[in-house]
Amino acid sequence: MVAVSDKESQIVLCGQGRIGARVGFLLAEKGIPYQIARIDPIEGICGTYKHIKVLLICISAGQKRKQAARWLWKDIFSGLCRQVTSKTLTVEQIILVSSTRVYEAIESGFVTASTLPNADSEAGKGIIYAEQQLMALPVHLAILRCSGLFGELYPKYTPILMSAKDKPRFGINAEAVIARLVTVVQQAGINQFSSQVELITDGNVYYQSCCYEAQTEELFVAKLAKHHRILLNSINIFD
Repeated sequence: MVAVSDKESQIVLCGQGRIGARVGFLLAEKGIPYQIARIDPIEGICGTYKHIKVLLICISAGQKRKQAARWLWKDIFSGLCRQVTSKTLTVEQIILVSSTRVYEAIESGFVTASTLPNADSEAGKGIIYAEQQLMALPVHLAILRCSGLFGELYPKYTPILMSAKDKPRFGINAEAVIARLVTVVQQAGINQFSSQVELITDGNVYYQSCCYEAQTEELFVAKLAKHHRILLNSINIFD
């Protein structure tokens, strides 16, 4: 990591939680310089940035700000959008860690990265709105919609996956998401980057204490899809 610049920055990372911090560590390990910045609903990207080549956003909804109310997805990008539209800040490429919660109101059938989002909770609707705000900006945008995170960094979700009784559940090891993010950041850094939406799972369907691989258990999964929402991984991030 290097100091904040008032001129140009190749890579700026927003978010120092479990995902963001680990991505930053791996970038540093690879000798890829990056800067850390805070994103604010009003101020946007805080600091004296003028131009950002790659903006990676790894934040979680509901985070508290000092002496301020919790921010929500529906307003967190308002400041950034004003910066970009007013041209006080130019951003070439944005990578956003999002959630498959944007599909929560879809009751049945197969859901892919190209499926139109549909949410019924305020949180889900907020994420959709936030994505749409960034989609409207004149930037290249990659949105990674991740299913439930598990693994060493997120140990609480594994028991939930394996005890799914009422409906199928989906997940992805956080380390796989982190590896994917590092790859996309590297691609963006050398201009091998195009706007895209990815739906990320580990390729499995967890249901009634069993784990079914979607590709090899096609007939069973197809039967489940008649009554339940089935998320299909859009890429093989293990290649």
